[in-house]
Amino acid sequence: MTRRPRSLHVWTLLVLGVVAVATVLLMPGVVGEVERHEILRARIAALQVAHSRLRELVIGLRHGVGANYDEANAWVARIHADQTALAAEIARVPALRAAWTDYRDAERNLEMRWEDFKLRNAVVRNSLRYFQSDAPRFMRGLPAGGDVGQHEIAALGNALFLQALGESREVDEEARATLARLRALGERLPTEHRAEFERLVRHADIVGVQSPLLERDLAELAHGAGHVALNRLAEANQGLLIAEQARVGRYRAGLLLGVALLLAALAMLAGRYFDSLRQRERDLRLAGTVFDSSQQGIIVTDRAGDILRVNQAYCAMTGYAKAELIGRNPRLLKSGLHPPDFYRELWRSLLDTGRWRGELRNRRKDGRHYVQWINIDAVDTEAGERLYVGIASDISELVESRERLASLAYYDTLTALPNRALFHDRLRQGLAQARRDRTSLALVFVDLDNFKTINDTLGHAAGDELLIEVARRLRACVRASDTVARLGGDEFALVLVDAGGPAELARIASQIVESLAAPTKVQGYDVAGGASLGVTFYPTDGNTADQLLKNADVAMYRAKDRGRNNFQFFTDDMAATVAEALRIENGLRQALAAGELYLHYQPQIAADGRVPAAEALMRWDSRELGRVPPSRFIPVAEKSGLITDMGCFALREACRQCADWRVRLDPAMRVSVNLSAAQFRHDGLAERIAAILHEYGLPGDALELEITESVVMEDVDRGQAVLRRLKSLGCRLAIDDFGTGYSSLAYLRRFPVDVLKIDKSFVDGLGVESDDTAVAEAVIGLARGLHLQVVAEGVETLEQLECLTGLAGDQGFIAQGFLYAPPLAPAEFEARYPAFGAGAGAGAGVGAGAGAGVGTGAGAGAGAGRGAGISPGG
Repeated sequence: MTRRPRSLHVWTLLVLGVVAVATVLLMPGVVGEVERHEILRARIAALQVAHSRLRELVIGLRHGVGANYDEANAWVARIHADQTALAAEIARVPALRAAWTDYRDAERNLEMRWEDFKLRNAVVRNSLRYFQSDAPRFMRGLPAGGDVGQHEIAALGNALFLQALGESREVDEEARATLARLRALGERLPTEHRAEFERLVRHADIVGVQSPLLERDLAELAHGAGHVALNRLAEANQGLLIAEQARVGRYRAGLLLGVALLLAALAMLAGRYFDSLRQRERDLRLAGTVFDSSQQGIIVTDRAGDILRVNQAYCAMTGYAKAELIGRNPRLLKSGLHPPDFYRELWRSLLDTGRWRGELRNRRKDGRHYVQWINIDAVDTEAGERLYVGIASDISELVESRERLASLAYYDTLTALPNRALFHDRLRQGLAQARRDRTSLALVFVDLDNFKTINDTLGHAAGDELLIEVARRLRACVRASDTVARLGGDEFALVLVDAGGPAELARIASQIVESLAAPTKVQGYDVAGGASLGVTFYPTDGNTADQLLKNADVAMYRAKDRGRNNFQFFTDDMAATVAEALRIENGLRQALAAGELYLHYQPQIAADGRVPAAEALMRWDSRELGRVPPSRFIPVAEKSGLITDMGCFALREACRQCADWRVRLDPAMRVSVNLSAAQFRHDGLAERIAAILHEYGLPGDALELEITESVVMEDVDRGQAVLRRLKSLGCRLAIDDFGTGYSSLAYLRRFPVDVLKIDKSFVDGLGVESDDTAVAEAVIGLARGLHLQVVAEGVETLEQLECLTGLAGDQGFIAQGFLYAPPLAPAEFEARYPAFGAGAGAGAGVGAGAGAGVGTGAGAGAGAGRGAGISPGG
C-alpha cells in the first residue's frame, strides 16, 4: 500500500523530466531560429536588390542614360533603412557579427559617397553644358584667320563630352593636350576675346579634373567592397539556415517522443492541475494581504484614470478613505503646483513606454501639500484590459531637507541673514523695481569698528555671539521689506527699497549707529562695539549695483577716518579723493623705476654752529601729476603697502649720500632717516640695515633712525627687542614726535634710544603759549635725566631759538628748521654747507619761505603740514 503512491510519484517526476528536457531541446528551433534566419535571408536579399538597383541608377546617371536623382535618393534611403533593420536582427545572431561588421565598415560612408557623386556629376554636366553653349558663340566672334583654330575647340568639346559621360578614358590625354595647345594660342588673342576664352578653359578644366574623381566615386558606389561583403554575409546566413533546419528536423523527432510521454502523464497532471488552482487561490489571497498591508501606497486605475483599488497606506498618505477614492479620478489630489505640461508629459510617457517615475506634489484632504515619489507602470490583464499600477512613497521630509540644504547656499549659517550671493540678487531686483516704479533705493554699508579686538581678546565664540546680536539689531532698525545681509566677516549691508530722502536715511542711520553702539553682554562682559556706516542712493550715487557698493564702501571709510561710530553719505568729493588716491598709487608704483623719487636733506645745527647730521626727506616729481607734496603721497603709500619699498630706497640712497659727504664734507657726518611703521614691523629690518651699511662701508653711528613713539608702543616687548637689534649695529635711535602719541614715559627708560625730538607743534608756541613752553621744558628735563640728546624740530624764529636756548641751558640742543635752511637737494646742501651755522639771523631769511610749498619734514616751514618724510613721522 505504501509503494504504489511512491511509484506513481517516481513515474510522474520521470515524465515531467522528459517533457522538460524535450522542451528545453526543442524550443530554440521551434520558436524561432529558423524563422530568424529566414527573416535575415529576406532582408539580405532585399538589401542586395536595393544595391543592384542603386548600381544601375548610378551607372545610368554617369553615362547619361538617366537623370532621375530622386529614385536613386529613394534607393539610398531604402538601403539605410534596410541596414538599420538588418543590424537589429543580426545583433541577436553572434555568428554573423563578423561578416556584418565587414559589410557595415565597407558601406559606412555610402551616403557621403553618393552625395559626392551627385555633386561632381552635376558640376561636370553644368560645365559641359556651359562649354557647349559658349563655344559656338566664341568661335563665331573670332576674327577670320585667327591663331585659335576652330577645329581644336570642336575637338576639345567632343573630348569633354566623352569625359563627362565616362564613355572613353583614352580621350583624357588628348583633351589635356588640346587644352594645352589652346592655352598657348589663347595668349595671343585680342583683349576683348580673352575673358570669354578663359571662361571656356575653366569649364574644360572642371570637366577634366572632376571626371576622374567621378569615375572613382562610380567605382566605389557600383563595384565597392560592400557588394562582396554583403554576398559573404548572405552565404554565412544561408549556411546557418541550413544547419538550423537540420536541427529542427531532429528536434521534431524528439518532440514526437516527448508528446507520447506527455500524453501518458496527462492523467496524473490533471489531478495536479486542480491542486494548482487551489494553490493559486491561496496565492491570490496572499497577494491581497500584501497589497493591503504594504507600507507603500498602492493605487490601481483603469485606462481612463479612474481609481479601481487603493491600499490603506495610500489612504493614510492622502487623508481620504477608500470609499472616497474608489471610482474617482486622481486629479482630486492635484495641488495646482504643477503646470498642465507636466501632466501631459506624464501621460505621454505612460502611453509611449508604459512607465513613468518622478515626484508629484499633491494635496491631502485637509489641504496640506505633500510630495510623493511614485512609480507608475502599465499592466495588461489576461482579458486584454490595460491597468495602471502606482506605488508611491511620501518623501515630504526628504524634500524639505533638500530645500533646507539649498537654502544654505543663499543664507549665512551664523546669523541667518542673506549671504553675499543672495544680497547681490536682492540688490539687482531692488534696482530693477526702482527703475520700473521710478522710486529711490538706498544702500547702507556697515562695518563694525572694534570687532577684531573683541574677536582676538575674547575668542571667536564671543565674536560669533556679537555678530548674531548685531544681525538682530539691524533687522529691528528697518522694515520687513528691506534686506539685511552679512557680506562676510564683520561687514553687513542693507538694501532699503522705496527709501525716503536724506533726512529719513539720516534718522535710520543714526538709529543703527546708536543701536550698535549700545553695550552687548558677551560671555559675561559688556562689550561696546560700534559701527561705521556708508550710505548711497539710487540713482544719484550710481545706476548699477557695483557703483552703489563701491561708493558706499568709500563713504564707510570716510566715516572711519572721521572718528568711527558714525555714518557718512557719499558725496562727489569722496569720489574725487578716491580717484586722486588711485592716481597717486598708480604713479608711485612706477615712480621708483622711473627715477621720480629722490631725497632732500635738512641740516641739524648744534649750539656751536656745527652740522653733525642731516635729516633725509622724500620728494616726488611725477611726470603726470607734477610735484606731489609728501602730505599727499605718504598716506597713500602707507595704505597701499608701497611705503616698505620706498623706505628701502630712502635708506639706501641716504647711506650712499652720507658715504659721499663723509669723504668730501665731514668724516663724522651722519644722516637721519625715518622708519615707517611697516618697516619697523618687518622681521628682517636689522639684517637689511646691516647689509646697506656694509655695502657703503659706513659705521653704524653714521645712520640715525627715527621712530615715532606710537609705532614703538604698538607692541612694547617686540619694539624693545627691535630697538636693541638696531642698537647692536651702532645706529643712533631717535624717538620722533615725542609727546604727541601714547603716554610712554614709563617705557622710555626701557628703550635704548639716543635722541628725543621735540615735535614742531610744541616749538610753534614757544614764547607765546605757556603750555607749549612747559611741554618743551619737560621734554628737555626728561632727556637730561635720561642722558639723551634733544633735537627741536621746526625752529623758524629767533624767539623760538632763544626760548629753547634758555630752557636747555648748558646742556644745549640741536636745532632743525627753516630758521637755518629748508630741506635741500644734495648739490644745494653742499653749496650752503659752510654757512648753515653762521648765525640764526642770516639763516632766518633763507628758510622762512624757501621750501614752504615743497612739503615738510622734521623741521619744515609753517603752513606745509606734517608727514612729508619717508614715513608719516618724517
